[in-house]
Amino acid sequence: MVFLDPTKPKRKFKDLTGMKFHYLTVIRWAGRDQWRTHYYFCACDCGGSITTTARLLKEGRSKGCECCSRERHTKHGMVKTPEYLAWVEMKRRCTKYNRSTAHRYIGRGISVCNRWANSFENFFSDLGFKPTPKHSLERLDNDGRYEPGNVVWATIEQQVFNRCTTRRVTFNGKTLSLAGWAREVGMKHRAVLYFRLKKGWSIEKALISRCAK
Repeated sequence: MVFLDPTKPKRKFKDLTGMKFHYLTVIRWAGRDQWRTHYYFCACDCGGSITTTARLLKEGRSKGCECCSRERHTKHGMVKTPEYLAWVEMKRRCTKYNRSTAHRYIGRGISVCNRWANSFENFFSDLGFKPTPKHSLERLDNDGRYEPGNVVWATIEQQVFNRCTTRRVTFNGKTLSLAGWAREVGMKHRAVLYFRLKKGWSIEKALISRCAK
């Protein structure tokens, strides 16, 4: 077992905190061992983490966490595909607190199931290829985690409709968001429909009236 001394050395040394080495971003100095080898705790782009030495980082021998390294050496050959990039981004959302969207994911306790977090092959086996370039990952239960059965490929329009803040309107047995109904009846702006309903218009009148389209 490697002994890590948590106390800062008296002699000055170059702190690598904040620096980026391949897929790793140095988060903090983690201590030194009995041979005065400096260790750093690093976050990987894939969402994992690793503690490694300054020398391995500088020499390029530590490029990512163990999970990420295994993925890069697999034979699936999909590292640069949209599906693989979506898998990486999914894990980032649920592991990084310093992102502007953290309050929507990790800040709300949204996580990735072990089946997907540890294997791109499992993720791809469950979801397959993106139907179109416009599709991205969508959770059916917005409060649920990323896992089989709760995630599908969806368009932006479908994702907006699924948001808890989206207002839905049902007319003649059909339910759409305000933006969806605006497109359906040929309105240029959904704001027109919003203000009509806010003024107390009936759904039928708000949708059918031809003025102000």
